This record gives sequence, structure tokens and C-alpha cells, in this order.
Amino acid sequence: ERKSAGQRLNVLKDEVAAESHRWVTAQCWSHFRNSALHPLVDCILRSTDIRPELRPAEKLKKLESALATLRLPLPELVPVLATFLHIPLSPPYQPPQLSPDSFKNKLLEALASVLMALAADQPTLFVVEDLHWSDASTLELLDTVFGRLQSARLVIVATFRPEFQPP
Repeated sequence: ERKSAGQRLNVLKDEVAAESHRWVTAQCWSHFRNSALHPLVDCILRSTDIRPELRPAEKLKKLESALATLRLPLPELVPVLATFLHIPLSPPYQPPQLSPDSFKNKLLEALASVLMALAADQPTLFVVEDLHWSDASTLELLDTVFGRLQSARLVIVATFRPEFQPP
């Protein structure tokens, strides 16, 4: 009997249910194919409970708290991630003064650092669903993270249609 990707993920979830782990899901959607790193935006907002109705200061505080919990360097990561998430910065943070390419590289490094910190804190399953609808930046991020997997308690599971050829 053939199982869908969703069914196989449910089997995996059941298999690891008794193990201490973190399950992080990023969902790619066809209508966000041209939105850089959209699956990660959604993933971060959900995991930090940053909701649209919150005031900017509350959003910034939630981001700081999440990064501090993972013992990540706030002065380095908050400006980049807040800018990426369209959260207005307030002192002591300043918007990064970087070229678009430099900002993108810094952002990919920041996101990879967050994933590595999650895995250092607790074994982590990072599920990226429907990778065939991902944008190029999400694929770049995965490539960055793959380069660090040998030293992490991180498993990446990606679902995609058979015609998709992952890089």
C-alpha cells in the first residue's frame, strides 16, 4: 500500500513520540514560491508566538526571549532576524547597514545558527513540506544547514513531488 507524504510523516511522528525531541515544520506553498524564505518566516512566527496583533515592542521582546532561551547572541541576531520579520527595531538595536547580498548571507547564517541551537538544546526534527514549491533562498538555507549536520542532533525531512530534483 502506497502512503502519502503526510501519512509517512504521521508514521514518523508516532515512531519518535516517546523520544525527547523537538518537531519543527516549515511548509512551502505554491503561492509563496517567489517570497524568499517564506516557510521560515511562518515557522519562526509560529514557534515564537509572534502574532500580527501584537505591538512591535511585544514582537521584539518575544524574538529576544526565544533567542536568549537558545543562548544565541542577541546583538548579532536580533537586528537581522527582526528586519527579516518586519519587526521595527528599538535601542539598543540598529538596522543592519548591509548590501542586499550581504544581508541575505547574514540572514542565512542567522537562520542556520537558530536551527543548530535548537538541535544543541534538544534533538530536532526539521520537516520541510512540499519542497517542490520552495523558493531559491529556502533551498540555499537547506544547503547551508546540510553543511553543518555532522555536528548536530538535527534530522531534516523534506517532502516533495517525484518530478522535483533537489539540488
